[in-house]
Amino acid sequence: LVVILITQRYFYIVNVSFAEFVSIYALKHLYGGYGQGIFSTGLHNKVTQSCVQVHGEQPVAPEAEEKYLNWIRQRAEHIPLQQLTGEQGFMGLTFSVNEHVLIPRQDTEILVEEVLKELHDGMRVLDMCTGSGCILLSLLHYSNDCEGLGVDLSAEALEVAGRNVLKVLTPEKAEHAHFLQSDLFE
Repeated sequence: LVVILITQRYFYIVNVSFAEFVSIYALKHLYGGYGQGIFSTGLHNKVTQSCVQVHGEQPVAPEAEEKYLNWIRQRAEHIPLQQLTGEQGFMGLTFSVNEHVLIPRQDTEILVEEVLKELHDGMRVLDMCTGSGCILLSLLHYSNDCEGLGVDLSAEALEVAGRNVLKVLTPEKAEHAHFLQSDLFE
């Protein structure tokens, strides 16, 4: 709990918003809320915000402490937390993200929900400037027998989108996702 308060104060000083959310989210990530636990006592498999607050005095492995402090330093430089953790939730799915793609936003989920209302079995979808592929892959995930093409100028972004195919689609649906590197104006 002390580390959360220190982190919140530090973020306030360096003018980083959502300090409480960011510090708790980062701690949850490190404590194993989204993977393996790092409590040196091995007490928890899944960590909640309450868990971090109640057991915040538990020692952590030195490498985890260093990773957390590094994240705090990077976050103070206004690097999005999602880029630090490498993931972002979108449409109930978890997508890989990095500095080469835009962070999927909740308001974009409204777009996907509206498209899903009009999307019928077997339709084809074109996603220009696909980035992480979150829009295209969400549409393919929640539809039946649709085919999709994601286009982006950035090879690095397409690499992220390719990783997300395997992360969010079943092998059968993954066969229907395609990506192409191209410039809109060529």
